Amino acid sequence: MYASTVLLGSALALIVKSNAHVVMNTPTPYGFSTLQTSPLNGEGYNFPCQSGSRANAFDATGVYNPMKVGQDNDLKFTGTAVHGGGSCQLSVTYEYPPPADKSKWKVIHSYIGSCPANAQGNIAEAGSDVDGRPTGAQCTGDNQSECLKDFKFQIPEGMKNGNATLAWTWFNKIGNREMYMNCAPISITGGSDDDTFFNSLPELYVANIPNECNFNSGSFVVGFPNPGKFVTYGEAATAGDLGCPTSSDSASGSGSNSTYSSASPYGASSPATAPTSYAAAPSPYAAVPTLATVASAVPMPSGTGYAGSSNSTSGACSGGKVSCPTPGSVICIDENTFGLCNIDYCAVPQAVSLGTTCSNGVISKRDVVRRRSSRIHRHIPAHIHHKHSF
Repeated sequence: MYASTVLLGSALALIVKSNAHVVMNTPTPYGFSTLQTSPLNGEGYNFPCQSGSRANAFDATGVYNPMKVGQDNDLKFTGTAVHGGGSCQLSVTYEYPPPADKSKWKVIHSYIGSCPANAQGNIAEAGSDVDGRPTGAQCTGDNQSECLKDFKFQIPEGMKNGNATLAWTWFNKIGNREMYMNCAPISITGGSDDDTFFNSLPELYVANIPNECNFNSGSFVVGFPNPGKFVTYGEAATAGDLGCPTSSDSASGSGSNSTYSSASPYGASSPATAPTSYAAAPSPYAAVPTLATVASAVPMPSGTGYAGSSNSTSGACSGGKVSCPTPGSVICIDENTFGLCNIDYCAVPQAVSLGTTCSNGVISKRDVVRRRSSRIHRHIPAHIHHKHSF
């Protein structure tokens, strides 16, 4: 607990020192030259897309972001104040100008934990962009931390063709409870001619702005009540009372402290279809220290840790991998080694980060306080020990 307190204090100190938050730079947003790194506040930077005081909030002059259904697209960022990461969503609307009605925004991908970075607090400044915004280092690999991630996403099969707006929204992990939102014009091809699939997608999650619910204070990873079918997991979502209702239908204006049902990384859905896994460096705050992208979720593991048997239909694991029971689950091979079960029911053994241990499918801090107490106990003189009955 002592070590965790020190780390959290250091992370908060980093956040206080910086005001260069984060913006999406790819896909290119509307009015990028005036896009602010500030959160939505209802006082000029309004929902959606920082509309309000920005005259060019929906200006697409010179901006072209073509996207073909089923093909990879980049999601990149500029900034330094990543607030320990957090959770993000990508959503789409076909209305223009983009509407203030959140029901018109449909989620195509959710990133739970380690978005837009896997960091202890904020990241170091490494330069600035062409508009003078300070920015940190860009990650050059999927297993890096303390840098800005480059995520991949796709426009799902079945999306309607045509011009649309893509929104990136972010709920930070550490610091003030805020919501960030940047928007980009996109042109979708290779999809359908109707909006049947679009209408089946979940509504964008909105919070921490006027007339919406507000999170309780504290540091936590938002799991989203309905993250949708396409989800990338970087950390375990924080369960419990976060200050918002479980249903997006009742969230508006409630300010309720109803129990928040964080989205389980492996909630009920159709079978997963060939996910891509992205290994990420362990975070001192993460219960699940890797990123795993799934096309749909599978049952939540019971947290019993590593199981020697495998349900794999693709044969025995090779290349040093070990068999595992449930895709998406964390397994503890021993107290110093963990793995993330992939879709082939195999996991790559990885060392836990310094000061942590793996037990029953959970990465947690080692009990350094207890060991310090033991050392003190051993050095207490015998006459004091007997006198005070330690």
